[in-house]
Parts: sequence; C-alpha cells; structure tokens
Amino acid sequence: MIARAVHFYVNSFRGLSRGVWLLALVMLINRSGTMVIPFLTLYLTQKLDFTLGQAGLIMGFFGAGSIVGGWLGGFLTDRIGYYKVQLYSFLASGFMWMLLLFTKSFWSIAIAVFFTSVVADAFRPANMVAVGVYSREENRTRSISLIRMAINLGWSVGPALGGLLIKLFGYHWLFILDGATCFLAGVFLAITLPEKEKPPTEDASPQEEESHERHSPWKDPLYLVFILSSLGMAIAFLQFLFTLPVYLKEDLLYSEDQIGLLMALNGVLIAVLEMPLIYFLEARRQKLFYIAFGTLLIGLAYLTLALSSWWGFVLLCFILLTLGETVSFPFHTTFALERGKAASRGKYMGLYSMMWSVAVILAPMAGMQIAQFFGFGTLWYVAVGLTLLGTLGYALVSRLHGSQRKATPVRT
Repeated sequence: MIARAVHFYVNSFRGLSRGVWLLALVMLINRSGTMVIPFLTLYLTQKLDFTLGQAGLIMGFFGAGSIVGGWLGGFLTDRIGYYKVQLYSFLASGFMWMLLLFTKSFWSIAIAVFFTSVVADAFRPANMVAVGVYSREENRTRSISLIRMAINLGWSVGPALGGLLIKLFGYHWLFILDGATCFLAGVFLAITLPEKEKPPTEDASPQEEESHERHSPWKDPLYLVFILSSLGMAIAFLQFLFTLPVYLKEDLLYSEDQIGLLMALNGVLIAVLEMPLIYFLEARRQKLFYIAFGTLLIGLAYLTLALSSWWGFVLLCFILLTLGETVSFPFHTTFALERGKAASRGKYMGLYSMMWSVAVILAPMAGMQIAQFFGFGTLWYVAVGLTLLGTLGYALVSRLHGSQRKATPVRT
C-alpha cells in the first residue's frame, strides 16, 4: 500500500513542462523571503505603537496598491509581455521592501506600502498568464498547483524564520531578507527561464483572435458573477493573514514564533497534500463544485474558532483553512485563467488579481474595525456568513455556466 501511495504521489508530478518547474522554483525563492506581510500588522501595533484601526488603514493602502498593481500588471502583460512584467516587478519590489524599513510615521508608511504593493502585485497577472503559456490545457490545474506548492513551501519557511528573527534580532531583518529574495528571484528568472511566445488562441480563426484581443472581462456577465462571488470568500479567507495573528497574540497570548509555526503549518500541509489531491480530483467533477466545497471548509474553519479558543480548536481552524484553500484555489485560478482565450488572458487575470486586491483592502480594514469595536468572536461569525454567501454565488455561476454551455460551446 505504501508503494502504491508513493507511486500515486510521484505520478501527480508527471507531465509538467520544464518551464512550469522553473517558474515554480522562481516562486520558491521569492516566497521563502515572505516575512513582512505576515507580521506587518504586528510590526505596526507592537513596534510602532499604532492602534488596530491605524494598522487596518495602512493595510488598506496595501490593498489599494494591489488594485492598481493588478490592473497595471494585466495591462502591461498584454502590451509588453508576461516575462518583462515579472522580471521588472521582482527587481523593483526588492528595492521597495528595503525602503519601507526607513519609514516610521503613519503617512510615510501608508504611502510607501501603497507603492510597494503596486510594484509587487503587478507581478500577479503576468505570472498567471505565464503558467498558461508554459502549461498544457490537460495539466493546467496541476501546473497551477505546482506553483502554489512552491509558494507554500516558501510560505512555510518565511513566516517561521520571520518569527524567529523577530525574537532574536528584531523586525528590521524582515525587510532586508524580503527584499533580497525578490532580487534573487528576478536574477534567477533572467538566467534560467527563456521567454516563450504566447500560443495562438486555441481553435480560433485570425478574426476570432482579433476579437478576443478586444474583448473585455467587464463585458462577460458570467465572469463578473464569478468575481463578485469570490470577493466574500476572499475577504473571509484573508482574515487568516491580517487579523488572526493579532487575535492569537493579543487575546490568546501566543508568541511570535508560535504564530509563525502555525502559519508555516499551512504551507507544509499544502506542499504535501495539494498535488496528489488535485491529481485525484481534477477529472472527477466540474471546477465550480470544488470551488464551492473548499469555500464551505473555510467557513467551517472560522466557525471552530468562534466556538472555542482552546488550542486544539485553533489547530483545527488552521487545518480546515488549509484544506479549504487546497481544494478550492487551484480550480479557482484555472477557471479564471481559462475563461479568457490566450489573447485576452492578461485582461482576465488582471481583473482576477484586482478582485483579490479589493479583498486585501476590505479584509484588514473591516476585520480590524469589527475586532476593535465588537470583538474577535463577532468577526469569526461574519467570516462564516461571507463564505456562505460566496458558496451561494458559486452555485449561481455553475447554473449560468451550465446554461451557457448548452447554448454555445464555451471552453472553460
């Protein structure tokens, strides 16, 4: 049985292109230095003595920069190409993370965080388009899962190391190492991975290709319903990143290194489980089923946190969050990526990235305000409600999608 399990696990990695593997290695290098964002709210409240409300507003500036960066990244990807956008974003964000270390006042930090986020998040649409270019349709979800695996392996290193660095040396090393890994990822990308031309739009005539180039995701009703449905789920999920560490620190009195280890658990579990799980699931049901089911698991995670602060429930919350993310997110990204043809994927992924950026604004601002005025328990119930609304939205998308496929053959 063990031999069969190992064989199945190994098979889940077969058939992926060299380009996808190198993209994954680039992301591993970059995300191994992800230290500032997991601890930024703690840095602002513990080190600089900002209130929860001020910290939430600064994270709102981060989200505003993400919106601009998502739009800019999608726009530039369709203009100068996914490769240049990724490279320039890595190099510029490395400089910006280090510069952020020298800002101390509320407005200087807010402005610096905004522009750092613009530069860093311009990378996202370009990277998702790159996965589409280097992968094949039949293994696209697994290719996305491999990228996510690399991100989460890095995530398992970054926060854990970050918590240890805070304890031993202070917060400033977070900014230095985060910037350095951005530089290193950019250099590695330039040296090892040659640019590959976008494939022509699948099954499209030259006239259809030109039409898709002009096509806007803002005129795709099904995609817009999908984006709106995803917003509530994303706001709920991102409490894991922005408010849950503060809750563990201030209400449950966990130390920074304990918080870092719990957050690292998320990355480790995803690294171990996601590829074989997606390999097992990808051909069995429609993508939207897994997206909805994973969203329900995320809601269940916050429900356990609302019911008890016992350490076992905290651990269960992290496990359920991880399972929900693992089941839902690869199919979520694949659905968004494949909704647009090759020539319009920059626009589609730009809007997808902007949706996450809006969530990055609303999640800390609303989460911190709810926690400050009504308590963390109320916040967890609000998160449960948002995941239920998101699940209902995905059910509507699935129904619309089924009707659309009966009417015309639309590839998703």
